[in-house]
Amino acid sequence: MATKFKPNPTFVAFPPARVPADGVIVEFPDHNPREAANLARDLKRMIDKSLVDGDGASSRIEKVDPNAQDVGTVLAIILGAKATVALAAGIAAWMRRKNQGRLRVVRPDGTAVDVTNAESDDMAKIVQAALAPKP
Repeated sequence: MATKFKPNPTFVAFPPARVPADGVIVEFPDHNPREAANLARDLKRMIDKSLVDGDGASSRIEKVDPNAQDVGTVLAIILGAKATVALAAGIAAWMRRKNQGRLRVVRPDGTAVDVTNAESDDMAKIVQAALAPKP
């Protein structure tokens, strides 16, 4: 049975044209901008801990609207060839720790993948599939 989420009137999607060509954007569609900013900062810390020097990956907080005064509500992740597994593990661990129900991974082509309430054992595989480039 599919989980249905109530639309969040404060959520504004990241413009697909601004998604890094060599990365993804992680959004928090169920949260208001303040909560999303806090979640993005916390996820960035977890991802930064999971990355290894030289794997070619990085993360940074981004603003949906570059003219807004907020500190940023999404996380941009630049994918390195070797980093997808480490990034997936970091995101999965963060989701379990934060008991986070849903996040959205937006790819450079605009495709959005919602990662929602998965079993702990499958979380890293699901996140890895969401991060993987489309064939």
